[in-house]
Amino acid sequence: GTTGAPVRIRLALVLALALSACGGAADHQGDESLQATLRLSPTPPMVGEAGVGVQVTDGGIGLLPPAEVTVAVRGASGPPESLRFEGGSWVGILDFPSPGDVRVDVKITTPDGRTATLGLPVRVVRRP
Repeated sequence: GTTGAPVRIRLALVLALALSACGGAADHQGDESLQATLRLSPTPPMVGEAGVGVQVTDGGIGLLPPAEVTVAVRGASGPPESLRFEGGSWVGILDFPSPGDVRVDVKITTPDGRTATLGLPVRVVRRP
């Protein structure tokens, strides 16, 4: 049914606000109708590999393949990680080279060629 959509959108906004509170606001370049919310496992992420889940919307509607979504730690060496679509979100692994406040760049490319890059603030902690 359609009754769940407003709840999901509100939840996504809450997640986006919670993420932006941990290290400043997200920066957005490109098509403003393309938005993303980022989930990391573990939270907060530790130095090394973390699981990544990204919910991507185009005008509030979930974006599906053949769209493309990549993630990268801003300033880190190596190519962006291409995410695969699985269970309703874009998933993969991201390697955090050092602790501290970083930005994760989520690049979205739609099937019709529109793009956006969102720089989402993340605090990375040392492994215990």
